Amino acid sequence: MTKQLRRVRVLLATPSDIAEERAALDEVFNEANRTWAGAQGLFLELVKWETHGAPGRASTQQGVLNHHLLDDIDVIICVLWGRFGTPTDKYDSGTEEEFRSLVEKRKTGEQSLEIMFYFKDAPIAPSALDPEQLAKVQRMKESLGDQGTLWWSFKSPEDFVKLVRAHLFLVTDRMHDPNWKASTAPSTTSDHGDSDEIGLLDAVECYEEAFESVNAALTEIHSLMGQMTERMSERTSELHGLQGEPPSASLRRKVKRVANATAADLESIATRMQGASDEFDGSLDAGISSLLTAVTLSRETSDQEEDIPELVKTVLAAADAADTMRESLRALEVTVSNTPRITTELNRARRHLAQVLGELDSKFEKAAQSMRSLSTLGDDPL
Repeated sequence: MTKQLRRVRVLLATPSDIAEERAALDEVFNEANRTWAGAQGLFLELVKWETHGAPGRASTQQGVLNHHLLDDIDVIICVLWGRFGTPTDKYDSGTEEEFRSLVEKRKTGEQSLEIMFYFKDAPIAPSALDPEQLAKVQRMKESLGDQGTLWWSFKSPEDFVKLVRAHLFLVTDRMHDPNWKASTAPSTTSDHGDSDEIGLLDAVECYEEAFESVNAALTEIHSLMGQMTERMSERTSELHGLQGEPPSASLRRKVKRVANATAADLESIATRMQGASDEFDGSLDAGISSLLTAVTLSRETSDQEEDIPELVKTVLAAADAADTMRESLRALEVTVSNTPRITTELNRARRHLAQVLGELDSKFEKAAQSMRSLSTLGDDPL
């Protein structure tokens, strides 16, 4: 059965150093259109110069791009990191020109515009550092605050995907407001029949299964942290028991044996913790996607809407658990990093585990941020 869908055009505006994030968004939009967007009666079109640009003539190259990219845009996603971009005849970069042009168009009242602005907070290779470009990025960040535009930060493409997945749902949800002035982008159709569409109860079930796995991964990570603390204490006691022995080849062999046993413990913990981390990541993505679908479908069945706040509570509880564990992760990372460099095996293991702990801390920070951004899902749509 063919279904009529309203087209929502989302412009991605970034300089050239955001290539990974640009590529990652294709799957986010494909997933949204397969799941919750269609249930909202929407088709989300990601507009990028790579896919929507074409040869042409204008007074400037940016003018050619503007002709193909800026018509009928409902949402703009802007991302900045180390570069601001190449200046145009009007602004300090093409990204800025696209952003400012759409904001000005919104001020005329012709149509509404949702703004999703992000800054990447990650190390930049020394060879890529450009103080002038960084200064422009910082000035843009400051100007957004002065204009009342809220922005978000992220550290990796994976973090970015999680934030955009949640935020995209929230901004398109606001388009149901009768005061929203839609663009004139032509509608489109979907050929998926009803038999292929996920139902509300299916979405809730998928969500519950996914968040059971999220919570199981959190429990496993917490258990592994306890095991690591216990094993480190045991190995430290073994080393202390050798302190009374006089220096000798025999003592060195004993110390090395304890050190390498400690290395084996740390490697085992690191490997298992990485597995739990991957499970947390995958299950969280699946759970949030299913939750967004469930929220959309529940609005078609009024007696089921009351279930959504309970589902959101589960998300917020997981966010609290992740935040609580971050302090312990940081403390353990310091402990591991301060482990004496006794053998090569121990040095390698301590670096590996410290890296896993640091990545988990960052992952939990962004996951909690992403999950808390969904706190209003149980509210009535605008």
